[in-house]
Amino acid sequence: MNLAPTSPPIEAATTEAKPYPAPVPQSRADAALFAAVEAWTRLRHRKARRWLRKTEGKPRRQSVALPDCANDKFTWRKLFDHDPRFVLLSDKVTQRDWSGADGCGVPWVPMLWAGADMAEFPEELLHRDIVLKGAHCSGRTIFAEAGTLTREALHERTRRALRRTHGKKAKEWAYRHLPHRIIAEPILASSEALADIKFYTYGGEVERVVHLSDRRGSLPRSEWLWRDGRLERKSGPPQPGFSEHLSDLPPITTRAMEVARHLGVAFEQVRVDFMTDGQALWLGEMTFYTNAGFYHGDTGTDPKALTNQLWDLRRSWFMQTPQRGWREAYRQALWRSLDASRGGAVTVDRQDRVGLATHPA
Repeated sequence: MNLAPTSPPIEAATTEAKPYPAPVPQSRADAALFAAVEAWTRLRHRKARRWLRKTEGKPRRQSVALPDCANDKFTWRKLFDHDPRFVLLSDKVTQRDWSGADGCGVPWVPMLWAGADMAEFPEELLHRDIVLKGAHCSGRTIFAEAGTLTREALHERTRRALRRTHGKKAKEWAYRHLPHRIIAEPILASSEALADIKFYTYGGEVERVVHLSDRRGSLPRSEWLWRDGRLERKSGPPQPGFSEHLSDLPPITTRAMEVARHLGVAFEQVRVDFMTDGQALWLGEMTFYTNAGFYHGDTGTDPKALTNQLWDLRRSWFMQTPQRGWREAYRQALWRSLDASRGGAVTVDRQDRVGLATHPA
């Protein structure tokens, strides 16, 4: 489809990637180092590798030390790329403090309250239409219309989310640093009117868009690929748990894509999520471990897939930041391999990193 021109037109840039060859060691010493690092990932991080193997559903040779597909890059990110911004932005409370979103022109979804002690939950919010979420986790959403949630039910329905440490099974590094809290947000529109628009970005380039709506109903879902300057609906049945979304993307997608590109430039890969009622646009979250660090099918495992070709690890925090000990030797060896494979200069804007504390590995 062509996006309706209700917002300023999207730039003519297209998501096309030169078919880069797989990275290879640039010396015998580098090859030995990669082999040692790969062995280290097998010994120290068996659970992360086992989780991916089980989730993919079929055996293949994983390559974490010298990743050559999107799913292995997700595992590499979990084990090595400990960007402090991932912690800031994975927390639904502190994500609003990220300076990189300043000036983008789209507000975050309003937050009415945040806390860990539900005894302190404001009484007046029980008489409003609200959404309750775990600030530190995913998939724990409670929709409560005014007057339908008692304080007893509030404690009962949030207890599990407050106990849960998200991402342990899949080894999603950023989540283990988050305090356990519940946030309350307003219900922005009816379930049928409210939609999620999710942009998969790579250094500011959009590769695909996912459209979700009616979260409290049949949950229709459609997927769109950004190719040759236009969005094309991806054919095939919907993923398990979703129904087919027959509607076109809303015209406000044009504006959302512009903002997603602007925000995505700061990262080598990030999913940028928006919510919309068709008129207004809100920034929902930025996700660094989509599906806990997994793409379905060839999208995640094929080295020639555009998801892999666009994902340039040289832009990552790990590759842009001097490391300690053997990690620095590994970083330099990996840079040599990626540079030989991809070539070209890499420029990263670090302004949004000022003032962020580092986190332990």
